[in-house]
Amino acid sequence: EGGYKIKQQYSFNHKSKTVTNKHKKTYNIFEDTQDMLSALFYARSLKKEEVFKKKSFSVPIFMDEENYLLEVKYIKNDTINTKWGKINCMVFMPNMQEGRVFEDEEVLKIWISDDKNKLLLKVEAEIWAGSVKAELYGYKNLKNPINFFQIKK
Repeated sequence: EGGYKIKQQYSFNHKSKTVTNKHKKTYNIFEDTQDMLSALFYARSLKKEEVFKKKSFSVPIFMDEENYLLEVKYIKNDTINTKWGKINCMVFMPNMQEGRVFEDEEVLKIWISDDKNKLLLKVEAEIWAGSVKAELYGYKNLKNPINFFQIKK
């Protein structure tokens, strides 16, 4: 709105537990700290049994020159329609920081395929100016075949 843009560029050094911004200012970070996008992919590394049992997990995040713990909740499994067929997914909802881009804490949902690939297939977010939706456009060189959901008649 009004041409407002923000560009943040960080260099993470996990060995020294620091992050440096484009102005060369360095901040201390927690062990295994992620940026916002990496935090979404972190859910892919978790064991399914642990996710179902615990129902939530925390990821250390560095954003806007701040450290904080992002709580991510497992909501449910859901079958979504894709251009390749129906795919069973685990649905997660990160509790986003209220008052930045998001007006509420619980406005972002991510769908990760519930198979060995754990593909990030879909993201939906409500923001102050409307909504944002992203879907996987393509894939290649997967280690495992995609498990398509078959509806029994």
